[in-house]
Amino acid sequence: MASSPIEPDIATAPFVSNAFGERYLHAVNRTAFATIGAQAVFQQHFGDKLRDEDTLNIVIGSDSGLLLEQVHRQGVPAGSRFLFIELPELLPRIQERLADLELDPRIKIVPADGWYRHAQDFSLDSYVYIDRLRLLNSVGAADAFLPDYRLLYRRVKTELDTWIWALRGTLKSSRFIDCQLVNAAQAQIPAIRLKDSFPGRTAILLGGGPSLDDILPWLKQHRRELVVFAVSRVCRRLQEEGIAPDIVCTIDPTSLSFDVSKEMLKFGDDVLLVGAYHASPPLLSQWCGRYVYLGERLPWPSDLNEPNLQVIGPTVTNTALALAMEMGFNQVILGGVDLCFSAEGYSHAAGSNERIAGPALGHMGPQIITNSGHMAETSDALQQAVNDIARQAYAAQERGCQFINPAPNAACIPNVLHRSLDAIQLTTLDGEPLNEDAREILARYVPDADATTRLGYYQRLDKEVAATERRVHKIAELAQEALHCNDGLFGRNGQSPDFKYKHKMDKIEKRLEKDFKGIADLVKHYGITPFLRVIRPDRDKAWTDAEIETTGRLYYEAYLEGTTRFLETLKTIRQRLATRLAEESATPDCLRLVNDWASFNEAGRVRVWTHQHPAQAAALPADAAAALATAEDSFRQVLESMDTAHMTRCKTEAGLSNVPSKASWLFRHKDSAGLQRLVTGLQKITAEDQAPLWLASGYLAELEGRPEDALGCYQNIAEGPALEDALRRISALSLGQADFSSALLALECLGHLSPSYLPQYAELLRLGGGAQEAADIYSRYLEQVPDDVAAMLKLGQLYQEQGIEDGARWAFTYVLERSPQNQAALSLLQSLDAVREQQA
Repeated sequence: MASSPIEPDIATAPFVSNAFGERYLHAVNRTAFATIGAQAVFQQHFGDKLRDEDTLNIVIGSDSGLLLEQVHRQGVPAGSRFLFIELPELLPRIQERLADLELDPRIKIVPADGWYRHAQDFSLDSYVYIDRLRLLNSVGAADAFLPDYRLLYRRVKTELDTWIWALRGTLKSSRFIDCQLVNAAQAQIPAIRLKDSFPGRTAILLGGGPSLDDILPWLKQHRRELVVFAVSRVCRRLQEEGIAPDIVCTIDPTSLSFDVSKEMLKFGDDVLLVGAYHASPPLLSQWCGRYVYLGERLPWPSDLNEPNLQVIGPTVTNTALALAMEMGFNQVILGGVDLCFSAEGYSHAAGSNERIAGPALGHMGPQIITNSGHMAETSDALQQAVNDIARQAYAAQERGCQFINPAPNAACIPNVLHRSLDAIQLTTLDGEPLNEDAREILARYVPDADATTRLGYYQRLDKEVAATERRVHKIAELAQEALHCNDGLFGRNGQSPDFKYKHKMDKIEKRLEKDFKGIADLVKHYGITPFLRVIRPDRDKAWTDAEIETTGRLYYEAYLEGTTRFLETLKTIRQRLATRLAEESATPDCLRLVNDWASFNEAGRVRVWTHQHPAQAAALPADAAAALATAEDSFRQVLESMDTAHMTRCKTEAGLSNVPSKASWLFRHKDSAGLQRLVTGLQKITAEDQAPLWLASGYLAELEGRPEDALGCYQNIAEGPALEDALRRISALSLGQADFSSALLALECLGHLSPSYLPQYAELLRLGGGAQEAADIYSRYLEQVPDDVAAMLKLGQLYQEQGIEDGARWAFTYVLERSPQNQAALSLLQSLDAVREQQA
């Protein structure tokens, strides 16, 4: 698309000011700061997030520098850092504007290229470990009037997610460890028991993509011939269709994972659950059926850790595929593994929160070729999943296992066959009909645990945790002794400096590393937060003795805090184990059990206990039975509730607020096919605000050479964020058709929205012969943007053309006061002098 005089050049557009004297670029923020001050806007947008301690905030955009100024002015919270990533065309302008501001070294503004290096300077890995890394959009990036902000956010998020997964493969985060410890009570049977359990059989893996609905009728027809794997989030949809899988897989540790997967808890006890050691604890603890775990049982060296299959990520789909290979299947059919959006803008199958919330038409992502040869939108995360599954599919082929995806509209994945459902040949066992049901086989490899087995396991686990508690207490004693030595080394508390304390500290450190290997590392990880507060951004600067002393003290104080936090965690684990032991009592105190379950947010244990102890449940006294009934009712409400944090997020993502920026980006890149998909999607939904549809339709009409249709679309937009975009296009189209009156009207309206458009309005007035009106508009503009020397030059020229010599001379002199080497102003001023000399 050719550059239009109406399109602002953000590399040169001047900063405008609001009534509070705050300067910003209209192209970035439009009217966000026009009526209220920046501080109020940021409070609305961020709440108290900018005041959180011990947090690495990576912020996309800087709101023309206003956000960076706000953070600097209010002060960086203890232990926190702020890394602003700005668009390359804006960064020099923001840096120039902030040149006189001596920034706190814990605040940086950097370009997109190389942002990761600066994040590492701010101890990125440590913040990842303590789950205190936050990726934020500035106000301007969230509004995305410049669509490149959305691409920048997407790029940084993808790179961050990739790094975080790789990092957690070598260093577990505190969240993963907490989940691992809570889940240890359930981790009785390792998944390695399933190895080679289904040689020569066919599995089908059900994911949550849109094509899931297409494969379900075929699945029902061939249910007996298939071993059905399902990722946990599709269980709601399977229940709607009356399908129970053989195996459910779950790995994510977050509360959102529970929100999208909780319907799996409605399945009967004949379904096997496979969970990562760090899976969401409420899903595992409230599961009634058989369960096997992936990974290690405990996060420290222990005899209770036994050989096992590991968690293969980054997604649960990768985990399920890796498990299927280990179990010996020779082909795996993928159902609902689309890894791209449907033509209607849906990312997930019917019944999912994403589908209920509506299509994500404002999503901006790369495009990918599908099995049918068409292009479809995807996301960076899904595109990465394509690469991951391609590698797994290659490894599977090496082991004699073939992945097949029958969905024509799913992403085309290297090494994965695309074959229609009718063409898939289902395998049998050595050519013979399958005589044994999959669940019978699974039950043989993973038998139900009886009360004696459970009780013995809980007792061994409790003994192990108690021993670890004692070792952590010993570490705390050593850390306290090291603190005393640190004071002695530097002569604190009335002591004289003595180097002998350095030798004692060395011995303590060696003992921690040798006698408490594994446990000491966990303690340090639990205490890493206070240590972050002394990590210096200017680490190349030489350390003073005082800084060395402080760092040594804080190092062992961190050890002490780590022991405190870890002991609190271990205490909670032992409380949970005490409840598990009480569940196995011959005379259980059901009132206590119900209270314990409620305190641990696992009311669903009532179903687990009832299933495991049917005789006791049938003989309960009235008060105990009533308590269990109350717990059952509470759990049922949790399962039935749709008002979850995940649903709220889905509704936000499905909103139309991002559609205008996406439409503008597609128009700028002349993507007619993308705009057509967007328009088609918008036409299929019922929305009170039709402006996004009119804007996208207008853009599409322009690209298709239908200017009159485009104008009609734009003229239907009367208000809202899309109005400015529509008026800009009306002005550009009108100029192209030599309809100056319509162009003037559009520019006049734009001038009321922002002073940034007043120079274009004035110039068009001048071209139309309205020199005086143009001069008045330039004067009005310069009252709001006094530093725009180009506009002042044009005002001077207008005065000169009208014979207003004093006005012209004042304008040119004004320019030279701000830009002494401005050749145009010098030349024009000299021409005025020459005319005066001639007249003299």
